[in-house]
Amino acid sequence: MRMGAPVRFAVIGDMHLGYDDDSLRNSEAALTDAVSLEPDLAVFCGDLVNLNDGYWHLFDHVAGILGGIPFMVARGNADYAAGGDDPWLREVPGPIREVRDLGPVRFLAVGCVSGAHEMELGPGAEDWIVANANARPDALVVVVSHAPVKDTTFWSCDNTESGCMAEALGPQSPPYHLYLARSEEMRAALRRCPSVRMFLTGHVHNDHRLSCSHGYGPIVEQDGVIHAVTANLGGWVGFGVPRREYRLVSISEGGILVQVRDFLSHDWVCGLERRFPLRAG
Repeated sequence: MRMGAPVRFAVIGDMHLGYDDDSLRNSEAALTDAVSLEPDLAVFCGDLVNLNDGYWHLFDHVAGILGGIPFMVARGNADYAAGGDDPWLREVPGPIREVRDLGPVRFLAVGCVSGAHEMELGPGAEDWIVANANARPDALVVVVSHAPVKDTTFWSCDNTESGCMAEALGPQSPPYHLYLARSEEMRAALRRCPSVRMFLTGHVHNDHRLSCSHGYGPIVEQDGVIHAVTANLGGWVGFGVPRREYRLVSISEGGILVQVRDFLSHDWVCGLERRFPLRAG
């Protein structure tokens, strides 16, 4: 794979616009800071708005901050709950499954088709990823999904059965599954796609630091795929550090650099930086 110029993209976690004033303020600040870095693309990991179709105008507002920077979105369960397909196609607008090429990097965004936390991607989603990844075997492929594959990153565990991190939710709200409903099928699909190197998600409201009781943290390499969750900007927090960060990923001849950016101090969180080779060793 010949890289040429680096491909740089901002990864924006769950904004949950409409949840409270902090959700909007954080989202505005994060996108303003991201624009200052002049990325090639902004990637939204879903849950743009918080469960109500009356909040879509807020996404239109914050997306306007990007100016001419292109963006793509993996629809989240809260986005689906905010009116289903009609407001999505009107306000985003973008397909539920999207392919975008930036030089030697191919991005595949696959959105959910229900409001469930154990997330459904709809019929044929795994085959769609395989077909579109393998159509460019020379590329480095980045998959964007709102929910993670089970047993990869933070809180993608059987938390309902084990009570993992139940103390964070309290007795009135037991843990619920926060992974793809067809996780084993997705895992098998990824094994059929040697060009897929990254699987980017949101959904679990990690703070770029936390590990759950099963030991799953914010980023892990599994079967040659880098699974990375990006911290939420809005919505419920309840644990971890205050949310004031997003990710920036740079893919170049030297490898993959995954950084965490503090959008209030306009600086890098150096202790959270990770580097990976272009191909799994």
